[in-house]
Amino acid sequence: MLVLSKVAGEKFRSGQKPVAWFAGVSGIALLVLSVWHCSEAIALLTGSPVALAMPLAVAIDCGLVACEVALITEARS
Repeated sequence: MLVLSKVAGEKFRSGQKPVAWFAGVSGIALLVLSVWHCSEAIALLTGSPVALAMPLAVAIDCGLVACEVALITEARS
């Protein structure tokens, strides 16, 4: 997802908007798939329903996205 977000940003800035949109939508699709996969795994491991595992999966993936945003936006030396 980190690479897709970098590609989307660079292509958007360079004026290649269709490629940027494709990379951005691909990243969002991967994020949705990750949330679903993580929630299924949590539900399987804990025995809780998927509806209760989903908020935890969302929180885990939000943390992952926050780390990636921090990497992308850090100041370059």
